[in-house]
Amino acid sequence: MLIDGGGLHEDRFDTGKSVIAPYLWKKKIRKIDTLVLTHPDPDHLKGLRFVASQFSIGRFWDNGFQTGSEPYLELKKTLLEKGIEWQSCNETTPPRTIGGVGVLSSIPRRGSFLPETLRTLPFS
Repeated sequence: MLIDGGGLHEDRFDTGKSVIAPYLWKKKIRKIDTLVLTHPDPDHLKGLRFVASQFSIGRFWDNGFQTGSEPYLELKKTLLEKGIEWQSCNETTPPRTIGGVGVLSSIPRRGSFLPETLRTLPFS
């Protein structure tokens, strides 16, 4: 699972191309089971564009928030062209276990607010 891809507001450096992908290739990782975008701000989104285009992706999770920005639309186009399963997650998404690890989304629904404290839920 890769959560967010970093990035800068300007386009002078691609974190996906220059940092994330070379690291994953060095570790012999060619497939990302779950690619996650917590929110579509450039500092979380931009590095995912290159990663999504160069790696095999099992599924994509986001928070359901969309933007008309060029980087977001490029990522969306790549995922759709590759036929990647896409799911929007928020705090109502049931916890799940992936590879023995409990995964819980604490992203608030649109129009709601993030609770002051987040609890860790037990997984069985």
